[in-house]
Amino acid sequence: MSEYETVAIFHPDSPASKVDKVREKVLRILQDHKGNLVLDKDWGSRKLAYRIGHSHFGKYHFFRYEGDGSFVPEIERMLRLEEGVLRFLTIRVEIDPTRSAAQKSNRISDPEEGRFGFDEMGARGGFSRRDNEHSAGGHHAQEI
Repeated sequence: MSEYETVAIFHPDSPASKVDKVREKVLRILQDHKGNLVLDKDWGSRKLAYRIGHSHFGKYHFFRYEGDGSFVPEIERMLRLEEGVLRFLTIRVEIDPTRSAAQKSNRISDPEEGRFGFDEMGARGGFSRRDNEHSAGGHHAQEI
């Protein structure tokens, strides 16, 4: 059984009843396909990164659900046809049983994800002090 997340962006003028209607449709699709809604959260109105249509803002709604995945195309089809939905995105959440709770909450402590993290790149994301000493002709420079 896999977990999925969907974020839907609604038109800023959409009434709350529109979001509730979409939520009910998602629940019905999940029930028909034996899926389970894990989390349903309203993220509120936020400024969009770029204008969609004539809208600079959108109402965000987050769904997290689990199941065999047969319902994902049906949910996406419903969102595509639903008036008032500006955009949506669905991802499958990778569940790694070997990661501890501390690694899940702190990304930099994960050895794979922290390879090019803050510590290696320096405070400004540039080179470390040692690299700057070598290039500036520090104690390793040869005199001619």
